[in-house]
Amino acid sequence: MIRRIKKSGHVNKETVYPLKSLAQTLNGQLLHADPSESAGSVCIDSRTLQKGDWFVCIRGERTDGHLYLQQALEKGASGAVVQTERIPESLLNTPFPQIRVADPNLALREWASLAREQFPGKVLGITGSTSIIYSGSR
Repeated sequence: MIRRIKKSGHVNKETVYPLKSLAQTLNGQLLHADPSESAGSVCIDSRTLQKGDWFVCIRGERTDGHLYLQQALEKGASGAVVQTERIPESLLNTPFPQIRVADPNLALREWASLAREQFPGKVLGITGSTSIIYSGSR
């Protein structure tokens, strides 16, 4: 269950995900990890990563999480969701727990979808626009 999402890119969860089934959900290949172990917390920002988090190497407009993979592992990431072709050369022969996927951004969305499916509570969606809504009389 996702408890809170920080602006920092770190997600805290109470639910854990067995690595074997998580790799299947993400259409990935689990390497250098015990399939019976589980992943709990997810992080997409190596600056806010906490020991034990799984680091997802997403690509954005300005940067690529794979550039920060070494830093995430040094900070104590339990493993990483990576795209094989984007793993830095210095880490290619380093055995670290990983789920190799075709697209880490899509994998993160799949993981979020899985978390949402397993969430037992109610969900409230709020949408908005640039217009201002007034209540009462003017």
